[in-house]
Amino acid sequence: VITADHTAATDQESYGDILGSFKVPLIVFDPSGELKPKVVKHATQHVDLPVTLYSYLGIPPDNVLLFGQNILRDDFQGRAINITQDDSFLLVHDKHYMTFNPKLNQSHLYKYQSLEPKKTILAEDNTELKDSLLREMKAFIQYYTNGLINNDILYPFPKKFGIVNKK
Repeated sequence: VITADHTAATDQESYGDILGSFKVPLIVFDPSGELKPKVVKHATQHVDLPVTLYSYLGIPPDNVLLFGQNILRDDFQGRAINITQDDSFLLVHDKHYMTFNPKLNQSHLYKYQSLEPKKTILAEDNTELKDSLLREMKAFIQYYTNGLINNDILYPFPKKFGIVNKK
């Protein structure tokens, strides 16, 4: 597994938006050749790695973070949650991303991969999606905060992740 934890400043246009500092390469190499090359174009996050690797290896883990996903599944839908430098939260979901500042109770919904998010706010156009993503983000914040406070952030491995390849 080859990856990084954040992106440095760059002159590449695709890293010039709010999501740029969270875009990192992720390479999973299987020397046996059983894992075929695949380009995942959905958002992923590091917490997806344990679920993906355990599933691929056919090893049910004892515990996982509930918001990790198996990126090798055919029904994988991209999602990533990050905390920005100003203590706002950023949720990337499929073709949209949302920012949420809990201190100001402000949220904005944008089209994914836009370099000019202020011109693409979709809050008025897609309130159903915005409300759904905001509920998801607030649930994540509650789950993560309570898990840190109570020291029980990990949960038993749910069967929903499935096993991709039993070895």
